[in-house]
Amino acid sequence: MPKRKVFISYHHDHDQDEVEAFLDEFGDSFIAKVIGVSDDDDFIDSKDSDYIMRRIREKYLTDSTVTIVMIGSCTWSRKYIDWEIASTLRDDTNNKRSGLLAITLPSEADGSKNCQHGSRTMMSGMPTVSKSVTRDG
Repeated sequence: MPKRKVFISYHHDHDQDEVEAFLDEFGDSFIAKVIGVSDDDDFIDSKDSDYIMRRIREKYLTDSTVTIVMIGSCTWSRKYIDWEIASTLRDDTNNKRSGLLAITLPSEADGSKNCQHGSRTMMSGMPTVSKSVTRDG
């Protein structure tokens, strides 16, 4: 049975070790495709989000059937991951919509990493509600 090509989307700076461990464990079951893991990989250097999404579809998603998003503590802050998900779900004449699977990495559960995105800083993890609001105030 031929192996499926799977696009792996993740935050390279924070989640590299956990993604490599995942690929070591399960990578022989599929052909992993990723953006910019090594210096030999092609980087998409542009600020035009439509261009970036088109290049992601053309270079990485054309022959893949599923995208696995590896969710770490800072995944929420990455524009590229947003673009990779949008490109995965887009259905057009050149690239059919692919499946989407999200896997929460162990480090996401501890919520200890400080994530910065532009001028925003947020502690990772789920937000907490400090006060319940009702219709009566």
